[in-house]
Amino acid sequence: MGHSIIEYQGQQLLLRDSKVRCIYEGLLYERDRLGAAELPFNVNRLFDLWESEQNGLFQAPGCIDLELDDWLQGPEDVAACLILVDQLEVHIRGLSSPVSGVFASMKELLAFREIVPFVEPQKIMLPVLKQFRELLQQRPSV
Repeated sequence: MGHSIIEYQGQQLLLRDSKVRCIYEGLLYERDRLGAAELPFNVNRLFDLWESEQNGLFQAPGCIDLELDDWLQGPEDVAACLILVDQLEVHIRGLSSPVSGVFASMKELLAFREIVPFVEPQKIMLPVLKQFRELLQQRPSV
């Protein structure tokens, strides 16, 4: 896999495609848990686009375009995405502990493990989520 540049409002974030995939699949997972009705129209449309097989999200290695600028138009859109990022972080932190309140069952844990397949997901994905959160909040990563 290659590296893709995720852009939002003139800021850029360079990530391995596998990490980008974990972000968008993780956010879709959290959206499904929360319920689409709880999210703004633009966020749902963005996520529907991500789910669509016709969108060409993975045209080739290094070519992932999450289309954030096209769909995250207002503060309510960004705030909704940030809530999902926070929930995704909670679930990633829960991968190291036994099935508890974070995962309702072993089936749910195994389903989430397919989304975040890294051996050490906290070490790999928590910094990535921090960078993605900063991108959405318009704060450059340090």
